[in-house]
Amino acid sequence: MEPLRPGPLAEALLRAPFPRRPVQRVWQDTLLQALDPSISDGDAYCAVALLLCSTGCEGLANAAFEGGVRPLHLVAAGGGTLRDPDRLTTARAQTLLPLLLGAGAELEARDELHGATALGWAAGNVCLAGLSCLVGLGADVEAEDHYGMTVQARLVIQGFQDAEDFLKETWRLSKPRSAPSLPALRCRLGPWAEAEARLGAARRVALLVRGLAERQVELPGTAAELMAKFCMDFHLWPPTTQPKLP
Repeated sequence: MEPLRPGPLAEALLRAPFPRRPVQRVWQDTLLQALDPSISDGDAYCAVALLLCSTGCEGLANAAFEGGVRPLHLVAAGGGTLRDPDRLTTARAQTLLPLLLGAGAELEARDELHGATALGWAAGNVCLAGLSCLVGLGADVEAEDHYGMTVQARLVIQGFQDAEDFLKETWRLSKPRSAPSLPALRCRLGPWAEAEARLGAARRVALLVRGLAERQVELPGTAAELMAKFCMDFHLWPPTTQPKLP
């Protein structure tokens, strides 16, 4: 597994994960920013994962925006039907879509207006990266929307004449992709996200140990390590890492 490479977007969320705006709005804005080509894949991954993992944010992966649009719809379509579908690269799709599914997103959830799944949204915006990734994740290519249109029909209407061959080839080449669970995701983010909390706890306990030593008092066994763990000031989720004392 590649090491995490957080950037400005993820670091800003870590410092102030819940600004004075509704979490739902922060979540939608973060998703759209995570699709920006100027944001690195690692930064996009860490930013989205950080919000998904935070205590109190359970259900964000499947939260409905206006019109019943789900996060999976937005990402699969490259941000929405009015945006440039090419902005979603294959690497970004393979990073974010499994992440959402692992956090509880419903693969076949439909929006209220069109009754389209995330795969239908990707087809409607001719977002080939989203299409390919969702097919590999097991999305139903035969699902029909409120108008009775399948994914292939949507692609043809949008002028993609090789839709049938594209879907067949995509299915042939697709490989099952794993979706990380939230506990596994927290363990992966922990070394980065909890770094300042670990350092602060280690410093506080080191000062305490030094003060006790000056009074010729020695803590028994692993007491210092337990105290450092207890002193970790990290509230996004139960810490998955422990401070290292000198």
